[in-house]
Amino acid sequence: MKKTNIFNAIAALVVGGAMTMVSCQKPDDVKVEPQFPQLQEITVTPGEKVTLNVEANLDWEISVPENTMQWFWIQDGSFELYKVSGKAGAVEVVIGVSEKEEFDQNRSCEVTMTMGGKSQVVAKLVRPSKEKTLDVYAAVVSDGEVQFTEEGDYAYQTSTAESLDLIWTGSDFRLPIKVESNYPWTIKTPQWAQLDVPANATGTQEVIVFGVPSEYPLQAASGKLQFMAGDEVVKEYTLNIPGCEDIFSYRVDMSLTDIIFNYAGQIKTLAGFIEGPLTATISGTSKVRVVAVEGVDGTYDLENPVAPAWLDVAVQEYDATEGAEVLQSRTVTITAALNEGDDRSAAIFFLPPNASGSAEELMQYCVPVTQLSSDQEFISMLSNPSDMAAGGATFAVSEDADLFNKFGQTRYAYELVYTNQYARDNAHMSFTSAVTSYKVFDESGADKTGVEDFFLSLTLTESALGGVIDMAGEVKAAGYVVLYGASGNVLAVVKCTLDPEEVIGEVADVAFIGESEMYAPMVGATLEDVSESSEFKNYKEGNALLYHLRYTMEKMPMTISIPASIKKHTVNPYAFRHNIRVNDTKYDEDFVNGVLGGVALADGGVTIYMEMPEGRDYFRGNIIFTNGSDETILVLVCTLDLRETAE
Repeated sequence: MKKTNIFNAIAALVVGGAMTMVSCQKPDDVKVEPQFPQLQEITVTPGEKVTLNVEANLDWEISVPENTMQWFWIQDGSFELYKVSGKAGAVEVVIGVSEKEEFDQNRSCEVTMTMGGKSQVVAKLVRPSKEKTLDVYAAVVSDGEVQFTEEGDYAYQTSTAESLDLIWTGSDFRLPIKVESNYPWTIKTPQWAQLDVPANATGTQEVIVFGVPSEYPLQAASGKLQFMAGDEVVKEYTLNIPGCEDIFSYRVDMSLTDIIFNYAGQIKTLAGFIEGPLTATISGTSKVRVVAVEGVDGTYDLENPVAPAWLDVAVQEYDATEGAEVLQSRTVTITAALNEGDDRSAAIFFLPPNASGSAEELMQYCVPVTQLSSDQEFISMLSNPSDMAAGGATFAVSEDADLFNKFGQTRYAYELVYTNQYARDNAHMSFTSAVTSYKVFDESGADKTGVEDFFLSLTLTESALGGVIDMAGEVKAAGYVVLYGASGNVLAVVKCTLDPEEVIGEVADVAFIGESEMYAPMVGATLEDVSESSEFKNYKEGNALLYHLRYTMEKMPMTISIPASIKKHTVNPYAFRHNIRVNDTKYDEDFVNGVLGGVALADGGVTIYMEMPEGRDYFRGNIIFTNGSDETILVLVCTLDLRETAE
């Protein structure tokens, strides 16, 4: 019995203790499960700050992977952390995103929340890779020419290019382009094209696509211009290049438009006859030709050409080695043999590859050649009579029989007249043999050699094979220049007269001619002498003529007369060089009579074209007309004014 009671007492105690323990447990000691917010998937952009707002039912910790800290982080004030923690309640966490952009990599980040010993991803941030963009704008091209802004920069199209066309500039194939991209690009080109890629080809870049001189195609060709990002083609354009087979030019040294040899084979130049050979340049493909044809009575038989035996024309061999340029400039050497007979003539034809047509058409490629006989006048003038007359000078063989014996017997006596002291500029002389000495005499025959205040003097060239006579003063005066040989013999006598009242030739008339004279008033075209106008004083050049040509309508070119001494022209300013054209030629590209910027007169005149630059209704430029000695003869101010027409 006792044992049982003890047992029962113990049992009762245990039960009582158990009941006591249960009854003492508090409600706060019950375990609470974390309640995580719903997963958020968020697309972000570089540099963005993303705010996460969650409700935490337990103490919490929020973190991002440490290995993503370069791209994503927790922004805590000025600190960039990979984890933060806090007490239960409302939670606001800011996730920072790197500003660095990437084209080939998507970046992501999982934001993890930890509560009650458990973790869960509560947000997933994705930053997509940046899309590559690239646009190309071609330069504005009008009439085959790249256009410029008023500031002198290239003008570009306002819309993106669909294809790109290289143009021939006169020296190369090229096209300026503007590239706008958001990534650093490289380029793949056809074999015949190239361009220099900037070191960091991002943003706006202005570059020039060139043709490769050694790969120019003879016929027009197309290829792909590919803009690359690594091995990826981001954008491609069709690139076109014209054929180069017909590109051709030539030039005779010293800008000679005709070639004159004396009997000994010396070449007539502005400085007198000089030793040869004469050289010229022909440019083009291997198929350009140089052909010499014997002249008969001033004509040339091109159907059955006969090469002149006395004229040697040698063309430098075309370089056909690998890597050589397709278009080459080659030297042409021209020499004449000793002439023991009469004057003789020939012509040299500088022909493009596909030259054909009538003799009249082929004459545009012709340079006449004359070789004088040994029976020539001792003195010949280097300027033609029209050029001399334009400057105020005449020269002729004297008809005064006494002059051939006045200072000793001679075969040659001449008369030289100046109307002004500047006439000497167009009166340079060439002699058939060197002059050993000379004397100057006044009208009465008194020796005035070396007298400083005498109006008459002579300057010989270094070789003494030529010279120029000066007549200084503003009143009428006369005298003589006598040329002597080595033995003291009289080589020639020149009677010299300075006469400001003398009228030489016709005064050049600059005016509308032909049908233009009739139509000019109808289309609002005017032409006037402005040499005395203060408005145009900045255009004056010495004693050159100064005229103003004004158009008020486009595409109405007028023909005007100009002095016959004019041989060449240039256009100013350079930006308008092709907006103003003489005979519809481009002075910096086109050869006329074998001269770059040459002027060919038709019926004593030329036709002036004016075209308005894009986006304007008014512009003004000028044409400088020069003679064969590059002296300015005429300045023609050209104005195209559409303002009244537009109204």
